[in-house]
Amino acid sequence: MKLPPPPSDYRKSHEKIGGWLYRRRLSCQHFTELSLVAADRPLGIGEHARRLAHFLVCSVCRKFNKQMKVLRHLVRLYVIGLTKTSPSERFLQQLRDQLATQAANQPSTSKNSHD
Repeated sequence: MKLPPPPSDYRKSHEKIGGWLYRRRLSCQHFTELSLVAADRPLGIGEHARRLAHFLVCSVCRKFNKQMKVLRHLVRLYVIGLTKTSPSERFLQQLRDQLATQAANQPSTSKNSHD
C-alpha cells in the first residue's frame, strides 16, 4: 500500500528546516515518540519544549496530535461504557437455572456426624 504524499506545507517547512529539526531531536519521528510517551506519563520540560517546537512547525504532526486526542477520547468512552453495562436479567436467570441444575445433579458430599 502506497501512502499519499505529504501536504505541500509540510514539504515546504521540512525541506527548509528538516535537517535542523532532526539534529535537535525535533523531527516527526521524535514528535510521535514524545506524543506516545505523553499518553503514559507527564513530559519533562525539555521534552515538552521539543514537542511544542515541532508542533508549531509541522501541520502533519498537528493533525496526528488531534487524531490521537480523538482516539484517546473514544477509547475512554468505550471503557466507561463497558463498566456501566450489567448482564441482562435473562442471562442471569439462565445462569441461576444452570447452577441450580448442576447443584441438584451432584451427590451430596456432606456427612452427618451424628450417624
